[in-house]
Amino acid sequence: MNLEIRQAKNDDIVEITRLFYETIQIINSRDYPQDAIDDWSSWHTDHDEWNTRISEQYFIVATLDNKIVGFASLATDGYLDLMFVHKDYQRQGIANQLLLELEKKAIEQNNQEIYSEVSITAKAFFEKQGFCVKQKQLKKSRNKELENYCMTKEMITIQYAEQTDYLWLKEQDKWISDTVVQQKIENKEVYIVQKGGKIIGWLRYNLFWDNVPFMNMIYFLDEYRQKRIGTKLVKYWEEEMKQKGYNSVLTSTQSNEGAQHFYRKMGYKEIGGFKYFDDPYEIIFHKVF
Repeated sequence: MNLEIRQAKNDDIVEITRLFYETIQIINSRDYPQDAIDDWSSWHTDHDEWNTRISEQYFIVATLDNKIVGFASLATDGYLDLMFVHKDYQRQGIANQLLLELEKKAIEQNNQEIYSEVSITAKAFFEKQGFCVKQKQLKKSRNKELENYCMTKEMITIQYAEQTDYLWLKEQDKWISDTVVQQKIENKEVYIVQKGGKIIGWLRYNLFWDNVPFMNMIYFLDEYRQKRIGTKLVKYWEEEMKQKGYNSVLTSTQSNEGAQHFYRKMGYKEIGGFKYFDDPYEIIFHKVF
């Protein structure tokens, strides 16, 4: 699917409002009574309000063959105002791509979190994407009150470790010396992951044969494991390596560790291994871009 995402233009309003109306009438009608659906979807006629949102918010559309199949918007304070996917293109990953773009914008805007008022229909999707329910509420549309959920997601940011992170890394990364931690920071070979401004994990690497990036360590604090953050971090690192001109990367894990399944799922291929004294067999993984 050759999905393209771009910023919305005022010329898109007719197509956007049609999508808005039809999606509510067909998709959201599964969870709301018809009088509430009619009240909510009636906003499609207020083109002045849509113009305002396009001009004041980060408003994006997803297109397939020049047809708008989804849209979303984010205010400067991190409020996710709108997210709708065409009734005929549900469950095809379009909402995921729109949300990913909004999250990038939220990081750019230095938003510590994204918050939204989420419909009953969309609640499960947002929970799967890491949003938490703060409260259930009744929200007035035009004339009717609709049940929805106040939901928030603390932003995950990835960046090079800096000198201000040295003490934290020195305390957490017990596998290398303090001197090496310092060198890694200076050489920009450590990435840290933050959630809501708090460091929750890191990734460090070096160059194998001086020309192939080798991921030596990826680690998260216990409460942040099994939350798909590792996937995001590895993908980020891979993109960084591509931009630096490398065409492949390496990593390894012991044969008795579950990490091998994580790497295989991410497209890494086993290319060999070795036995180091009494340690379990170390599997070497390679991924070509």
